[in-house]
Amino acid sequence: MKTKKIKSLTASIAVALAFHANAVTLTVSPSVVSNTYPGVITLNITGLTNTEKVAVQRWIDGNANGVIDAGEPMMDAFKINDGDAMVISGVTNLNVPFDSNSATGAITTTVNFAASMAIENMTGHFVYVVASPTGRFAPVTATFEVTNATLNQSISGVIYSNGVPSPYAFVVAQDTQAQNPVGSAVADGSGHYLLALRPGSYALIGSAPNCYLNQNTAPSFTLTNGISSTNDIF
Repeated sequence: MKTKKIKSLTASIAVALAFHANAVTLTVSPSVVSNTYPGVITLNITGLTNTEKVAVQRWIDGNANGVIDAGEPMMDAFKINDGDAMVISGVTNLNVPFDSNSATGAITTTVNFAASMAIENMTGHFVYVVASPTGRFAPVTATFEVTNATLNQSISGVIYSNGVPSPYAFVVAQDTQAQNPVGSAVADGSGHYLLALRPGSYALIGSAPNCYLNQNTAPSFTLTNGISSTNDIF
């Protein structure tokens, strides 16, 4: 009887160790960058089965609690297979996420963080999620943060909706000369935002779920060296 119990315990430990060894993990590197970071974000996913497909998502984490809460929007999503790459005439298409990890059961892929992607590079807290389209494993997450670049000038204020501060709303700074967005940020729980920018002339666009901004009334301002300006958005 004692021998059977030992064998049963040994089998249970073996199963537990095998499960742990095959647990899916996700790491994001670097996990913190500034909004002018000129590189890529690398995602490492392990514990997959051979050629397994996963869904990768990036969510805004407004309250910075590391969890995707109700009402928090998704910023990006794509699917990728272990060993996957889009090859055109023998050349890998680097504009599409692909697996650069030759090991079976692991994916290493990069996400572009170009300076021209001012809205995608929004200042704030985020959560990356790797999920199984077939439900084989529970979703795994990793946090990611975009900070303001170290610049000598900035714009700050409060975003209002229906006369009250709008928690976790968004603000986009539009270069009025180039007519292009050059920076964006997620407001905090009090609707307050802070966005560091280079000297220039800008207009502010505010946004929040189920709301809109009349761009004819969007506040405009000019930042010169060393100036910190304030503008509320309604």
